[in-house]
Order: sequence, then structure tokens, then C-alpha cells
Amino acid sequence: MADKLNVTDRAVGNWENGRRIPDVVFYKPLCEILGISLNELLSGEKIKESELKEKTDEVLDNTIKYSTKRIKKIKKAIIIGIIVLLFSIFICTFWTDYNRVKHNEEPLFMIRLGENNSKYTYLGFGYKMIRTTAISPFEPLSNSINIKFGFWIFTWDVEVFNPTPRNLWVINGKNRVMTHIGSFCITDTKGDEKASSCGLSIPLEDIIYDEILDSNPEDVVALDSSSDVNITRITFYDSNYEKVDVPISYEKNNFTVPKLKGNYIILIDTICDRGTAWYSFKLKIN
Repeated sequence: MADKLNVTDRAVGNWENGRRIPDVVFYKPLCEILGISLNELLSGEKIKESELKEKTDEVLDNTIKYSTKRIKKIKKAIIIGIIVLLFSIFICTFWTDYNRVKHNEEPLFMIRLGENNSKYTYLGFGYKMIRTTAISPFEPLSNSINIKFGFWIFTWDVEVFNPTPRNLWVINGKNRVMTHIGSFCITDTKGDEKASSCGLSIPLEDIIYDEILDSNPEDVVALDSSSDVNITRITFYDSNYEKVDVPISYEKNNFTVPKLKGNYIILIDTICDRGTAWYSFKLKIN
């Protein structure tokens, strides 16, 4: 039989034992080899001529039932496959974005939808992040006031573990510019873990200032008030990077512009509960 049909002995054995059903292409050759009709092959018995119509109807009914059952099994397998695929995508994307956020990296598989009182909602595949920012959603994650991460139904707080200084803005009225970080030594504590990082000091001459803050004498220039940074010292330098000897009045996070005129480079030494850092920006005094 196997030789005549050009199949393996095991294939014929599976047909005989009911473990497999022959493909449709083998029905006609099987009938010719066995000397039977298609109805007899499908019903599994010899059919008398008087029973031909009845058996034909029975075979057709069984075939329809088998086909229906087979289709249901295929549909069930497809549905299970889709569920497994979607769950796998959820696990992979969720775990990737969650770990990136914990290490102060932007999520890869989330999109930002909108803002509600400085709270920005990011949606992923079955999960979300709610981020409260100090100024804008384009700031680094380390500048966030609060980050919540979780599923669409509920979220939990996420501590961003990042031993680098916060970016600070200097503000004069409605005008603001970003400061440059010159050097820092920061230690972050998260549970029983500690991470510290110190940046080498950068000479003022190597800093390129793309923006300049405009001011007048007696103006109050402040650091971003949402930060917990305290000013410890303020130094003015002229365009030749020579120190300017002038008294400067300052408080926790602001200082009063002295009675000078021209462009100056300002160096601000700061301290906070995370460590120390100095910042620099360019100031124009009219």
C-alpha cells in the first residue's frame, strides 16, 4: 500500500490505527487499490446497492460534522495563538519601558497623549505612565516631580535612580534660559542601594552659551523654584573670564543683579540633599 501510494509505512500505519486521516488527494488512489467506492471508504464498510442512498446521506452528514469540528478547533487554536502573542508583546514592551524609566531613560514603546495640570499621560500596549513635570514634558526624567507607572487600571510610584545633577533654569520675569552644569558630585539613595557620580570640572572657557538672559540692575534672577537646590556662592566673570569684584546679594535660590553694565558669565555654586554642583549661564545687564 505504502509503495503504491508513494508514502511511508508509518503513514499507512497511522491511517490503519486511526491516529491520522489520509489527505484528500489519496482518496481516489485508495479506492482504486482497494476496489471500493468513495462512500465505502468514508463509511468504513461495504455498502449494498439498496443502502447506497442512506449511506451516502450518512457519510455526507459525518463529513459536515467532522469539517465543522475541525474548523472550530482551528478557530480555537488561532484565538489562543493571538492571545499568547498579545500577552507576549505586553510583557516585552512593559518590562522594557518599566526598566528604562527606572534607569532614567525615555520609554521606547509609549506615546504621550495629553496634559492635565503639568501631568502628562503616556500610553503603551496595556500600560501607562503619568508624569508630573516642573516645566515641560521635554525635560529629562530626572527633573520630574513625580512618576507613576503601571497598568491602565492602576499605577504605582517609580523612583528614578539617577546620580546626576538636576538641570536648572534661571528666570528673570518671563525670560528663562537653561544653565550649563560645570561639575558635580551627587549621591542618590534608593532603599539600601546607593549610587554616586562625580563629574570633572569644566573650565568656563570651554562652555559655549547659546542663550543669554536679559536683565537690568536690581532685577531678581531666580533658579527654578521647583528645585531643592540652595545657592552657596555666586561669582561674576567678564567677557575675558576675569573675576569681577562686586558685592552680590543672594538668598536660597535667587540673587539681585548688581549695578553693572555689559555681558557677564555667572557661576553659581549650589548644594542640595543629593550633593553639590556648580552651574553657569550668560547674563546681559542693560
